[in-house]
Amino acid sequence: ARRAKAPRATADFCQAKAAKAAADFTRPKTAKSNSGLFPSRRQIFPGPHPMPQYVYILTSLSRPNMIYTGKTSDPHRRLTEHNAGKSFHTAKHRPWKLVSYIWFEDTHQADTFEQYLKTGSGRAFIHRHLI
Repeated sequence: ARRAKAPRATADFCQAKAAKAAADFTRPKTAKSNSGLFPSRRQIFPGPHPMPQYVYILTSLSRPNMIYTGKTSDPHRRLTEHNAGKSFHTAKHRPWKLVSYIWFEDTHQADTFEQYLKTGSGRAFIHRHLI
């Protein structure tokens, strides 16, 4: 027995379906997007939320073997501060180039990773994987 073929969609049907999909896409999302099945992040972690943190790695253009590791919420703004001489530790090795940055949602994880990168093993990790 042969399967019956499904009827072909007409152009009007396809256009109507595309218009509905576009309207659904542009429709503003409601605050209760998960239908209340799961608690929202704000319900789990009430109170102010810390900003996401980036651990960043800079290399000096004047001394290519010089590496600086830090943590910030805006790595590009922080790079301009380093190049402007606002940081005592990096002012004498200007200019700096942003080599890489890693985003962390949890501040504690960012702190831990930054401290690791400042160890001997972390420096080797930087040279092996991030530079």
